[in-house]
Amino acid sequence: MTSEQEAAVRTLERMLDYAMLEGAELRSPLFVMLLRLARLALLDEFDNGRRGRDRVRKGSTAMAAQGGGVLVSNQTL
Repeated sequence: MTSEQEAAVRTLERMLDYAMLEGAELRSPLFVMLLRLARLALLDEFDNGRRGRDRVRKGSTAMAAQGGGVLVSNQTL
């Protein structure tokens, strides 16, 4: 992820946090629970994106050291 994408994810995370506070104020537990699930999914995807990038970088370095090609990791959900 680029720094611009990371900033967008953080902004969306903050928006979800704010919406959860508003939902709690309105005493809407189902709404808050759904927002929490959305936030967890967002953070999980964000972490998977980071790990995938690190995995490609580490694999590429190891393969280059052995005189091989480039390792490409593709994760399907």
